[in-house]
Amino acid sequence: MTHDATQPFLATIEADRDREIEQIQTDADVQIKRIIGEAYAEAQHLQRDTNVRLRQELSVRQHKEMSRVQARIRRKRWQSLKQLQSGINQQVLERMHSAWAEPEWQWHWCRFWLQAAFERNDDTPLRLAISETALPKTLEQITKWAKQNRLSLDFDEPLPEPGLIIRWADFELDGLIGAQSHTIEAAVLARLTPRLHQVDTTILKS
Repeated sequence: MTHDATQPFLATIEADRDREIEQIQTDADVQIKRIIGEAYAEAQHLQRDTNVRLRQELSVRQHKEMSRVQARIRRKRWQSLKQLQSGINQQVLERMHSAWAEPEWQWHWCRFWLQAAFERNDDTPLRLAISETALPKTLEQITKWAKQNRLSLDFDEPLPEPGLIIRWADFELDGLIGAQSHTIEAAVLARLTPRLHQVDTTILKS
């Protein structure tokens, strides 16, 4: 085959080669774009997962920190309430002891306990031990009250503390003012405890 005869054949081979190379390049570009797209999508997915995990971890840390702060605030508030309760208890008892010297208050205090005993017994004779500081007028009113209610009432030895103790059968009502400390504590605590459950938003936001 002469040089002139082979020229078209070589040109065809070169053209086929160029097309093959171009097709390979095109396919490569497509693959590269696909790989880049997949990698970009995977990176975005990974970033979203990372952001979600970071937000979750941040939320958990914030929740733990918030719980820790709230627990510390509750402890401080409880300590303050207990101190306040103790102070109020003492003030109430002191006022009650002072009020015992007032005739009207003293009689009302005695009548309250006498009435409680009257409602609990079955016409059983009562024995009454009352403070040695009880006023004569109070003793007269107690005697009169017993007669009006047709109750047998005997007086025991006077007590050194303000108040009275009433006994009948196997029962006893302790109306001494000092004995009411537990009742006062419970009443004061019942009033103060709701403050413990109030959320102090000012402290939490600061």
